[in-house]
Amino acid sequence: MIVREGRFSLLEHVILLGQFDDVGVIRMIKGILFGAAALAAFMYSGDAQAMQAGQECRVSSVVEGGKAKKTTLCKDASGQWVARAPANGGSIDPNFRGKVVYEGQLEGVEYPKTGGNRRGDTLGGLIGSALKLDGKPYHGTIRYELEFDSNLVSGTWQMSDGRRSAKGTVSGTRTGDRCELVNEVNGTVVGICNAASLDFVGKSAPGASPRWESKTVGNATEVVDYVVRDRELAVQRAEQAAQAEQARLAAIAECKALKAALPKGAEARYRPLLESAVLEDSRYWAVNKYRAGSVDLVDTELDKPSGKTFLKAYFTYANGQESMVGAIMSGNKVECLQFADEGRCRGVGQGSGPALMGALIQGLMTPPGGGGGGTGYGSDADYQRYEQNCRSEGKTPGNC
Repeated sequence: MIVREGRFSLLEHVILLGQFDDVGVIRMIKGILFGAAALAAFMYSGDAQAMQAGQECRVSSVVEGGKAKKTTLCKDASGQWVARAPANGGSIDPNFRGKVVYEGQLEGVEYPKTGGNRRGDTLGGLIGSALKLDGKPYHGTIRYELEFDSNLVSGTWQMSDGRRSAKGTVSGTRTGDRCELVNEVNGTVVGICNAASLDFVGKSAPGASPRWESKTVGNATEVVDYVVRDRELAVQRAEQAAQAEQARLAAIAECKALKAALPKGAEARYRPLLESAVLEDSRYWAVNKYRAGSVDLVDTELDKPSGKTFLKAYFTYANGQESMVGAIMSGNKVECLQFADEGRCRGVGQGSGPALMGALIQGLMTPPGGGGGGTGYGSDADYQRYEQNCRSEGKTPGNC
């Protein structure tokens, strides 16, 4: 073997050591080269395109003080790539309670599942594994939605690389502008998270398979301060309540004015008739129930050619909601009712409720299979039981 002075290149080391068939030496190679893994991983991954404050940015590997690290470079006005300056006023208050949404770029490397070293492993394979040259790079877009409660942080993430998408959750703590988070599979995400931007470095949990490393750079697209939001909502609710109260008082004033204009004796004559008609009609209401005795007559108008009287009244549902009903009277008989939520004047009990109830009753009384003729009640005994139940409730058959 010829030995010369000077340093051997990495390739020459590989060639020389390849002459030995010693598994221990091979393993030693992996140990020696393991320290270069982080540098190789940084240099292997390509630049990730991102946007920072409207600039074109990318994540690049640089060497400072003999050590390699990643930094974000952005083009300045002259077109030169310069290190990104931290955003001004981006810090989050220590007691902040709210949400920040970030959108940005993600790049990373995923390493295939690996087993234990075997004597048959090739030297090239061992070196590639030690240097992490067998990783598969990926890059794409990512969105974080993080909720802050003082020093506690939790939220969701969603990424896409154009071919596939993934999503998950994170939780952890914050100290100043630095977050330390753990995702749903115990991978770690650590870095800057403030009101202006996000800059995370992530890696898989120890022993995870497959393993991965990632770098995320993004901008805050939405900041919601829950204290401010809740205060604004309270103001809105107060304004809405005040408007509702003004509307209620205006309705009361209008009602009083209309009642004052009623013909003498009109309320005493027509109100009991209208109350009885509404109460009877409400027996068929499927949703809201009528508050008995709440009819309040506010207007009457006589149509002299036909001799009929038109009535207008307010009434109240059981839940306290107020509504309006109109009626056409012929003498002391209510010919039809028109409620505010209906577009026609109809006979008492002729709303959608009776038809629906009739269909349900018919379905219950029709035997399974629906065949043949007959009365529609499984048997005479069935009909007798049905009729007996109706009468025990004070109702007539067909109305129960």
